[in-house]
Amino acid sequence: MEDSRRNVGEVVEPTIIETLISLKGKHVESLGIVINSVATYYGKEYPVGTKRTNIMKAPGEAKRDVTINGKGYSLKSSRASPPAIVNHSTREKWLRVCKRVGVKIDMLDEMVSEYWELRTNHRIGEDVLTSSIYCPFGNTKTRQQYLKILLDYFLFNGTGSSDSRYPADYILEFASSTDQNTWRILDSASAVYSMWPKMVFSIRSKKGMPSNYPNIGALKKAQMEPWVRYINGDYRGALHVRTKR
Repeated sequence: MEDSRRNVGEVVEPTIIETLISLKGKHVESLGIVINSVATYYGKEYPVGTKRTNIMKAPGEAKRDVTINGKGYSLKSSRASPPAIVNHSTREKWLRVCKRVGVKIDMLDEMVSEYWELRTNHRIGEDVLTSSIYCPFGNTKTRQQYLKILLDYFLFNGTGSSDSRYPADYILEFASSTDQNTWRILDSASAVYSMWPKMVFSIRSKKGMPSNYPNIGALKKAQMEPWVRYINGDYRGALHVRTKR
């Protein structure tokens, strides 16, 4: 089922771009704009009549899938497997993002520390949902607003490793690539709050963690170590954020 949902996303994203191209010159109520131009993630205009087989797929580092009227849009199908918001990132990567957006990592360190205390006391498992009474991530308004700053960056601007050359201005969510009534626009003011009720935080081992940990450089080890625990034969310290269906 997971693979089939992932394949849905790969199929319908070119189809919705084809639909957007066909709507050039028209007012699209769900987007709140007249579509004057539809272009690739890097800005090359699609001619009217372009079919989905000729639609260019954005690379993994791009946050936008398509450019509409000069603005970048990330496409999210509600029928596909929900993509990760933050993909298995260890503390030094979150530290880079904190510096990038101008916040300290201390509050996130507190939440991770509470997560480990809850997990080692068997109050929570590897995954903890924001809807859980035990979830330490964003369990106060101050913590939620702090996380929003960080998650906005991951949704629209970059990854733990680097800024994206192709950031997104909006997220276009859709159930049907051809039915405009199922389309919804999210911006940086609304995206995190919209996703919050279904958000899941996890700290994992295999993905994101260096295979040779702890035999890594001293600086990197010092940056990662506060989040790392050795459980069931693995070092675990990569924070992953996603939404559930």
